[in-house]
Amino acid sequence: MAHQASSERDDGTESRKVSKEEAAFILGQGGKTKAKLCYVSGAQIELTEGKDGRGGPSQLQVRGTAKQRQNAMKYINFVIAQRLGPVTIDDPSAHDDLTILVVPAETVSFITGKQGSFLRLVEEEWRTLLFFLQVNPKNPPVYVDPNHTERLAIFGPERRRRGAELKVMAAIEMKMPGYFTKSVKDFESAEEGLATDTMSLKDEDYSYALGRSGSTRRKLARASSCIVEYVGRMAYLCGTKKERSAAREYLRWLLQQRVGEHVHVDHRGRTDVTVIMVPSSCIGYVTGHKGSSLRGIEEETSTFCFIEGMADDGEDQKPLLVFGFAEDRRMAETLVWEKISQKIDDTVNDTYTPYPSGKRGKGKGKDRDWGKDRDWGKGKDHWGGKGGKGKGKGKGDSDDDDSDD
Repeated sequence: MAHQASSERDDGTESRKVSKEEAAFILGQGGKTKAKLCYVSGAQIELTEGKDGRGGPSQLQVRGTAKQRQNAMKYINFVIAQRLGPVTIDDPSAHDDLTILVVPAETVSFITGKQGSFLRLVEEEWRTLLFFLQVNPKNPPVYVDPNHTERLAIFGPERRRRGAELKVMAAIEMKMPGYFTKSVKDFESAEEGLATDTMSLKDEDYSYALGRSGSTRRKLARASSCIVEYVGRMAYLCGTKKERSAAREYLRWLLQQRVGEHVHVDHRGRTDVTVIMVPSSCIGYVTGHKGSSLRGIEEETSTFCFIEGMADDGEDQKPLLVFGFAEDRRMAETLVWEKISQKIDDTVNDTYTPYPSGKRGKGKGKDRDWGKDRDWGKGKDHWGGKGGKGKGKGKGDSDDDDSDD
């Protein structure tokens, strides 16, 4: 085994020979398995064919820090072991990058999915490595003792492991309601660092909070930079204290809107919001039919947006609140002002009449100075805060109802 230490990052290279069959398994279809091993471990992995070109051993090279190389080699050995049968881990406590999730044995086939499709989706979404211990991946059990359990190994950094764990829990809860949440109550952790809060959802709120194919849930997660997952009717919020507090507030405001309550936010001192004063005549254009236009802006910019207060209370302007990471909010603000400008331009085109006959002028004849002296309200920006990217839909995001927040 060659080792090449270098530079300040303690980068180096380790290599080993692997058989042609092992190399194909490490590479995976279209190189997906190798790519997964790279992003889970943080190391660079290269495979080169044997020099004789006759199907001899291939050379595997792993580059990275000592920790990255160690993890990469460990994950590679696990992948190779799966080719031959069940994988075992003698001492799980010896791995600081491992979470073990105990699941009902009867859900193994359901969680694995056809040819491992669901586990692969979870791996891709959370950049983790998942496999069942002591279960043959090629022949998962079909008929099992309902009281029997199996262990799912989840490898990767702690935050990503937690996201993958909650995604699997959500899928199992769909098949076996109450399995994980029967004794779970609303809870707010006092931890400043990574922790998990829980918040119960009413049946009538669930579909609205989820959104079509999980779109609303993902929106809240991205804007707050918090892991947001619904396990049954319990919302799990995982992140730092600041992230969890933001996610809880956003979810609460969302549910208030569902029942027609007018949300008012104290902007003072907040570091996660941009306030855009929108002319009342432009609100319908900015939000779109049933909020579709504003939802499009949220999706494009990874933000959470809503009009504060009543949209038709007679005020000349209404505050549009944009929550999320500073850069994402700037992008959303730009898109909102583009829509406001377009609406104003359309209004000018419809009202300008340069000819005595009363024929309306279009295009080149529009009054460029219309509204120049009006105060349409600039976006008041409360910079700071961070937003996250949640992605992916899976077995935990099956509801097709769309939230009209």
